[in-house]
Amino acid sequence: MKNKKIKIICVCAVAVFLAAGCVSVVKKKPAIVKETPVATSVPTEVIRNDTSPTSAVPSVSATTGITVKSEVATQTVKTPPVIGPKNPVTKKGKRLIYIVAWNGIPVGRVIAEILPAIEYEGRMVRVLKVRTESNEFLSRIYRVDDVYLSYFDEEKLISRYYEADRKEGFYRKHVVVTYDMKSLRARYHNHTDGSVKYCDIKEKVQDPLSVIYYFMNIPVKLDDNINVTINLNEKNYELFGKIESVDILTLPKIGDISAYKVRPYAVLNGQRYRRGYAYIYFSVGKERYPVYCVAWIPFGKVTGTLLSVEEI
Repeated sequence: MKNKKIKIICVCAVAVFLAAGCVSVVKKKPAIVKETPVATSVPTEVIRNDTSPTSAVPSVSATTGITVKSEVATQTVKTPPVIGPKNPVTKKGKRLIYIVAWNGIPVGRVIAEILPAIEYEGRMVRVLKVRTESNEFLSRIYRVDDVYLSYFDEEKLISRYYEADRKEGFYRKHVVVTYDMKSLRARYHNHTDGSVKYCDIKEKVQDPLSVIYYFMNIPVKLDDNINVTINLNEKNYELFGKIESVDILTLPKIGDISAYKVRPYAVLNGQRYRRGYAYIYFSVGKERYPVYCVAWIPFGKVTGTLLSVEEI
């Protein structure tokens, strides 16, 4: 049980960014307390293969040093069109680096990459890659080095392929998931133990990575409701969320940025999935990146904060 809790701390930001719906939403919001920001440091090396606002009272998120000021938008905020050749997100590769903290203590980082499109089984797909790694402090206790890969169909706006290579402490699992859209079945090939399993999927299937890229490239406006299906661990989660507000965030390494606030939750077999709750911010503009996320879980608060965006 102890190792399981440590593992969740390390990879919770990935769970929020890649499968943010697997937490529930409650109406009661936690108290926000102003505290001295905790300094964070991130290694400089790059891992292997980026309206009319009203006056508002800023708040400082406990232990993160992130200031949030609410905006009241009186008109629809312009957002990127559905994926196409003019979308800046799809023209150039990007690397986004996030710091992961548990109760204000840095425990690792997440490196997300949007790579050039390739041809996969006759379809043009965008390659998405995410790596999570624990920092030196946590690695002495429980080392995490996970790599996730997704092929996103740019025309159909669905996932075609998902791969997860997880190395967490002594735990090892390498699974490849392929989606057959003709039979509407997913094939799970576990390269660690050699097993092969199948499950049914929905027509508009997403994996934990592709769902984020999907949201980055669809037109949205305030008060829009989001509903997508995420296939994960041989199950189909119905992900729901609402764009609640546009806030101004002051991020430690980036500065002020306007962002949509989305509070997701997931439903599995007709039942809401209840394991804490979370919200996630996406930047407003043509390149709509995840910039900040918070997850409250039974043993603390986990945050993921954008530190940099690089072209690759």
